[in-house]
Amino acid sequence: MINAILKYSIVVFAILMLSACISGTTRVSALEYREVINKERGLRVEEKYGPVTLAARYRPIEELIVEGLHDRNLDDSLYHSLYNKHKDLQYFTFTVSSDETKEILSHNNMEEDSYFQMLDYLSNGIQNDFYLVENGDTLPCLLCHYERNYGLTSLNRISLAFQNKHKTNMKYTGDKILAYEDKLFDIGLVHFKIREESLNNLPILSYEK
Repeated sequence: MINAILKYSIVVFAILMLSACISGTTRVSALEYREVINKERGLRVEEKYGPVTLAARYRPIEELIVEGLHDRNLDDSLYHSLYNKHKDLQYFTFTVSSDETKEILSHNNMEEDSYFQMLDYLSNGIQNDFYLVENGDTLPCLLCHYERNYGLTSLNRISLAFQNKHKTNMKYTGDKILAYEDKLFDIGLVHFKIREESLNNLPILSYEK
């Protein structure tokens, strides 16, 4: 009888552990979170077109919370303060890179008028070419910031923010699809799908209550 109970307990424990792994309930500290999140598969999606690579990465709110700590210890009060700061938006990083050594925004690559037109587009106009599709909604890009690299690298990074309708700790329902109408390389409409299972498999940020 005791052996049967022991075996049953072991089976139940194994099921609970497997369920925790599947549902993304792995708990990690603030120090561990950034390393763990960078290893998560499915948050970054890329599409390659010849020498050009376009990539999109979803940035969970917990990642922004960790970045906002600035060496402070994370407790309940600080967690909710940082969470409330970011909860109304959801964030992505979009990158454009090239196998070639040339930077796409360079005086050496184009005439001066074209250079400033490109700079204006990346700084202002490109925001209108992004939108996010999720749960039947099509959300415009609310914030867009192009990080100038001044020709030091062929990687161009753009930070994006959209309305966040998922403000609870409940499971994500449905994929997030970042759509981009490319006008830099005449590629056209590109979709980057962040799958529901990847979103629900994110680690939980652990801190002192």
